[in-house]
Amino acid sequence: MNYWRINTDREARKELRTCDLWYKFGMAFTGDFEENKLKHSAVFSKLSPGDGVFMHHSGLGLVGYGIVKDKWNGEIYHGTERLLYEREVYEYRIAVDWDNDCDCREDPLPIAGRLPSMGTYSRVDPGKWDVHSVLQDLRKRASPIKGAIGEVSKTIFRRNSRRLPHSGAAKEVVTKKSSQGDSNMSINIDELEFEPIEDENDSSETPLSIRKIFSDQGDPEIDGLFGKYKRGKLVTQPDFQRYFVWDKTKCGRLIESALLDIPLPIIYLSEENDGKEYVIDGQQRLTAFFSFMDGIFPLDSRDFKLTGLKVFPELNNKLFKEMDEQVQDKIRYYKIRTITFRKESDPNLKFEIFERLNTGAVSLNDQELRNCIYRGPYNDLLKDLANDNDFRYLLGLDRPEKRMKDVELVLRWAAFYINSYLNYKPPVKSFLNNNMIEYQYIKSDKANELRKSFKNAVMIIRSLLDKQSFKRFYKGNEKNPNGYWEPKQFNYSLYDILMWVFSREDKNIIYQNMDSIREELIYLMTNDKDFIDSIELSTSSVQAVKTRFRKFEVAMENVIGIAQREPRCFSLKLKQEYYDNDPTCSICNQRIHNIDDSALDHIEQYWVGGKTIPENARLTHRYCNWARARKG
Repeated sequence: MNYWRINTDREARKELRTCDLWYKFGMAFTGDFEENKLKHSAVFSKLSPGDGVFMHHSGLGLVGYGIVKDKWNGEIYHGTERLLYEREVYEYRIAVDWDNDCDCREDPLPIAGRLPSMGTYSRVDPGKWDVHSVLQDLRKRASPIKGAIGEVSKTIFRRNSRRLPHSGAAKEVVTKKSSQGDSNMSINIDELEFEPIEDENDSSETPLSIRKIFSDQGDPEIDGLFGKYKRGKLVTQPDFQRYFVWDKTKCGRLIESALLDIPLPIIYLSEENDGKEYVIDGQQRLTAFFSFMDGIFPLDSRDFKLTGLKVFPELNNKLFKEMDEQVQDKIRYYKIRTITFRKESDPNLKFEIFERLNTGAVSLNDQELRNCIYRGPYNDLLKDLANDNDFRYLLGLDRPEKRMKDVELVLRWAAFYINSYLNYKPPVKSFLNNNMIEYQYIKSDKANELRKSFKNAVMIIRSLLDKQSFKRFYKGNEKNPNGYWEPKQFNYSLYDILMWVFSREDKNIIYQNMDSIREELIYLMTNDKDFIDSIELSTSSVQAVKTRFRKFEVAMENVIGIAQREPRCFSLKLKQEYYDNDPTCSICNQRIHNIDDSALDHIEQYWVGGKTIPENARLTHRYCNWARARKG
């Protein structure tokens, strides 16, 4: 395995940063002038699948790390084919799987004195540059630190003056949750790729001084917490939490720390409207205490006997009930610091704080946090809709997505369905949070409306696009005019407009116009530059959202509107006849390999009055048809 450092520019196109687009497209890009073509080609030819790539942001430091996915295909892009650069003539691309745990774009890692030779590229010598140390530093900088909550929290709730020592014994008992890979949604659950969600900054957020967090701090005894747990008033295993993963040795060291009076990290709780308190941070520790006092180890339901004790080895292999009463009392009456966020707290601010407390090896994502904070009938409805068979089919799922990405997709649809794209305000995260806050205790009639509309949408989309649902179609290019469907990457922007439009339309009318609607959608994805930009660049901006929704609305009106003009698109039936008779492009004279990549072109162009009739039709590649329009 080789390691490379590739330099990024501060800017790519207009206000866009190159490093952001690297993450968005899952690639590394470079651009240069004619005189450096051979140098760049020589370097890109050496990059092999499995090689490590450090992304270096000019003048700032390292901002990311990834693994090369595929060997460079030899393509060099220029002219309008370039994605990034305005001043350079040529552009090079190679697919890279960027590690989100090393994402330091907002807080670059300075590595002065540790860099290999400068330049656009440099091969890293692990013997001279401690690669693993640098990777560790990247992950530390990218990961939220629990102590960083103080920057926000000190203006929100009073900090306790008692400092917890970070002794070796205390560190031993603070163990991270087990690592579970992020599974994406597909039949194999690992194949479908989700484009990164771009969240735009929103200056209209409520000022911090107006939003409030109400919290209670205390030092309850383990026995008191255990009593609340037994009465059902303290929930240690809410459905948003990971399962218990500690082994008996880790549990034993925790118990021993209590016997030694070693202060343990704070337990964070959330009070909810049902009168219960839910464990936000500290589930493993409390479960270890409570299970030991109950006498049953949760992972195997067998007797819970201590093991791994070093200071009190005589207690190894003993149940709680077998200990002397004095030792039992030492555990029962051990005090642990808790902070409870009260139910009156501002939900969005509560969400932000929980994010900062979310420091496990597999941190909770946004939807898992919402599942924690906004429990209620609406949350249950979203999870229920995510289990719809047609919806699962469209996503390629044979079981619930374990990181709740499917549930978040239902929420995205519901937020746009209820609020309309006209009322959308970034960032997306707040848009979705606010929707869950408003409808947390949704009424049954509104819930039934959402069920019917959701089912209407997924049934239509399954008939319309089947396995191509929510994926891009790309036209070909000058070298290869054959277009193709994106095989894996899920496009949130397409999902939003398709689900929103078809949840509101009459199925009978849609099915009568299915072929024309499919043609209109593919036309937008291949010919309409504004639409293409709105589903690819700054996709969470208000302008991009309104552009793509409105354009698809207009396209639908053109197909199913009452006052029809001369139709712009030929019927799929006629196109199929042309394709079956001779699948040759009338412009480039090459074979068309996919009927979706074919277009029935107007010989006399539509915009100058050409009729949409068989006598005025010819079969072309979508790219060739598009290029003809540009040349014309």
